[in-house]
Amino acid sequence: MHRDLILIICSLLLLSAPVHAGLLLFTPGPGSVSTTSVKDTADGPDDRFIFATDNGRSEYNGTWSIFHIWHSDYTEGPLSEFCTAVESDADGNLWIGYPNGLQITRDGTQYTTIDDQQLLKNLAINDLQARGSEMWVATGNAGIHRFYDGAWTWYKPHAQNSPGCYRVEAMAVDYDDGALYAASRQEGIWKLDDSAGGFSECLDRGSRILGVEGIGSDVSTGIFYYNETHLFRYRQDSGSTPVLDIADLPPGTNEINAVSQTTAGMYVIATDGGVIGWQDGAIVLHLDRTDGLVSNLVKYVAVDNADRIWFANTEYVGCYFEDRPASPIPVMAPTSEPLAEDGPAEDAAVAEAGTDATEPSVPEMLVVLAGKFFADLQSLILST
Repeated sequence: MHRDLILIICSLLLLSAPVHAGLLLFTPGPGSVSTTSVKDTADGPDDRFIFATDNGRSEYNGTWSIFHIWHSDYTEGPLSEFCTAVESDADGNLWIGYPNGLQITRDGTQYTTIDDQQLLKNLAINDLQARGSEMWVATGNAGIHRFYDGAWTWYKPHAQNSPGCYRVEAMAVDYDDGALYAASRQEGIWKLDDSAGGFSECLDRGSRILGVEGIGSDVSTGIFYYNETHLFRYRQDSGSTPVLDIADLPPGTNEINAVSQTTAGMYVIATDGGVIGWQDGAIVLHLDRTDGLVSNLVKYVAVDNADRIWFANTEYVGCYFEDRPASPIPVMAPTSEPLAEDGPAEDAAVAEAGTDATEPSVPEMLVVLAGKFFADLQSLILST
C-alpha cells in the first residue's frame, strides 16, 4: 500500500512540478560533472568551461570530461585531486592551482609543474588571475606572485609596493583600465598602480569592509566585492557604493555565498535562498527548489563567456540560459561509463561518451526525478 501511495504521489509531483526556461541540472557521476563541490571556474579554448573541484577537474563543451590523477604515473598527470583555482592565459594555456603547487597544460595530456618554493613562496594556491600577458598567483599567506615574460616576481606581504596583507583571497581586473585588484578577507582591497609600480589600499582603514569573501570585474567599470550580507561596487572616481544588502533579498535569505555578473550587468548571487539575479535595484531572477533545485543552499555561481549562468548546490551543478524558450527541466543523469583516472586517452573517451546537454533524454529525466522523489518519500514513510 505504501508503495502504491508513493508511486501516485511521485506521478502527481512529476506532472505538476514547475518548470523554468533553459535550466539544466547535472547530477555528479561518470559522464557528468565529478562533484558539486566547485572551487573555481574558467573559460577555456574550444568553448570549454572548466571547473576546479575537490574531486579532480571537470570540463564541459557540450559533453563532460573529468581529469583525475594518473594512477599509472603520479609524476606526469594532475598534481592532486583537489583543485583550488583555474585560469586561462593569453596563449590559451590552462593554469591549475592546488594545495601543493601549480600546473600549466595546453590540452590535458602534458603538464608543467611548478612546486619550487624559490618561485612560489607558498605552494597553496588561493586564486589565479590573468591580466594581458601576465598571470597573477595568490598563494597561502605569502601574498601574491606575478609571472611575466618567463620571470617570476614576488610581492612580499607588507613590503614596499606590495599589498598590506598576508593572505589574498581573490583577484579581479577592471575591464575599463586594466587595473588589478587584490582582496583580503580582513585587510582590505588593494589596487596595483602601474604608473607607481606598486599597490595601494582602495579604502582608508576606517572604511574597510570586513569579511570580504570575493571580488569580480564589473561590466560597467571598476569591480564589485561582497561579504556574507552586502554587495558593493568600487570605481576609481567615485569610490565604494552599496549595491544591496541581505534585507533586499527574498525572505529567508541569510547569506551571500558567491557573486558573478552577466554581460548585461545583472548581478547573479548564490545564496542560501537559491540563485538570485539583481539589476537596477530589483530582483529580476530567482531560482530555488520550486524550480527543481531540490536544495536552496547554493554555494557557487559563475557566468561564462556565452552568458550562461552556472551554479552549484548540494545536489546538482546547474546551468541556466536566460534566452532559452520554455521547456521541461532537463536533469542529466550520469552515464554508466567508468571514470577516467589513468591518463588523457581515457579522459577523451569519457568526453565522447558524456551527456549532451543540447539533447536531453526525457525518459532519463523522468527516471532521475522519480527516483529522487521515490527515495525521499520512502524514507519519510518508513520513519513514521
